[in-house]
Amino acid sequence: MKTIAASVVVPIRNEEKYIGACLKSLLQQSLPCDSYEIIVVDGRSSDRSKEIVEEVQHDFPNVLCLDNPAAIAPVAMNIGIRNGRGKIIIRADGHNF
Repeated sequence: MKTIAASVVVPIRNEEKYIGACLKSLLQQSLPCDSYEIIVVDGRSSDRSKEIVEEVQHDFPNVLCLDNPAAIAPVAMNIGIRNGRGKIIIRADGHNF
């Protein structure tokens, strides 16, 4: 198994308008996709946010989507950090691109 250099944790809730562009931006790095992971932690979105992430997962195995039943960002970060395999943890927001 290849070493993961970084885990990018992206807490989201109802980011349907932005999450696609955010993920596209995060996936266009100079690093090979298999050297970093993107962990999207969804806080029970009521829009299509989670479905959009799952669609991206089909083409990019380095994208992971986890649930955040508490629906607050600090809990999402803790979930992402606990599940991250990278040596470095990076935070990105779902509406950034």
